[in-house]
Amino acid sequence: MKKLLTLLILLLLSLHSKAQPYLLYQTNIQTLNVYNLSNNTWQHLSGDAYGQLVGYELSNDTLIAFLEYQGKLRTILISDPLFSSIPICKTKLNVDSLKLKWFRNYIPEYVSVSCDGKYLVYGAERYAMFNSWSKVFELNMETGQTKFIAKGKFPSYSSNDRYILYTSYYYSTPEVYDRKINKRIDLTSIKAYWLYK
Repeated sequence: MKKLLTLLILLLLSLHSKAQPYLLYQTNIQTLNVYNLSNNTWQHLSGDAYGQLVGYELSNDTLIAFLEYQGKLRTILISDPLFSSIPICKTKLNVDSLKLKWFRNYIPEYVSVSCDGKYLVYGAERYAMFNSWSKVFELNMETGQTKFIAKGKFPSYSSNDRYILYTSYYYSTPEVYDRKINKRIDLTSIKAYWLYK
């Protein structure tokens, strides 16, 4: 009985300790929310977020959101215990391991490294008179394999490396790609960022 209880406690602790992918997103010109993709829950943060979300900072249990409104930078402070649990993502990119031949004639832009340091996601753009596009690719840095993710740009990984956030090529709105099930998740937002410390 004690062994079973110990195993159950260890299992619960391991599930709780995994980094949760939190997405800070703006649904309209004045609402900020946090969405946890791992358990499909969201939390309303503010209805006073006038302007376009352009960035954020986290300090202990406080989120400082930066908004551009009528040509001026505006900040709002939101305190919540949730922000204390936001994961820290520290990756070190070994530049020597990047072989330019892996990029297959694309010039990588907006590069993001997975938290485990094994993958790299990047946007590639091509400008031509009748055939312009922006695409998101993922590079396995151990094998050199490249995978097409979606038409879009500005990609970045979630804290648990399961999701890739990018801006849609067609609508210029945020979209999320789930690497585990190889599907796109629809968001109803105008701007979104992963929450990291």
